[in-house]
Amino acid sequence: MEIMQEDRPRTERPEPRRADLPAGKIYLGAVLVVAGLAWLLYNVDWIGHRVFRAVFSWQMLLVMIGGYLLVLRQWTAGAIIGCIGLFFAVTDWFGLAFPFGRVMLPVAVIAVGIALMLSRSDRRRR
Repeated sequence: MEIMQEDRPRTERPEPRRADLPAGKIYLGAVLVVAGLAWLLYNVDWIGHRVFRAVFSWQMLLVMIGGYLLVLRQWTAGAIIGCIGLFFAVTDWFGLAFPFGRVMLPVAVIAVGIALMLSRSDRRRR
């Protein structure tokens, strides 16, 4: 017995709905919208230089990368990178000075230890 295909032409794949869009694209789009708004508001003098500098800083770049990794469900890497960015942003905003060798190296060791513990526990659950 032979199966015959219908003579109707195939319809093309419909445009993806918003619910079908990957979360990463939505996150990056939202980041670009916020960055563009901050830039526009700075150019028309509605926000000050301090806010503009905080939005467009390397610390916020780390926070955005951490957030993107969290959206992609890479929990450990996203949390570590985002927290490091937040730490540096808060210290910059409030003018706090931490000696790198006395504070940051132990924090880095703690972060690596937490990452190792979380990655092992994720593998056992699968």
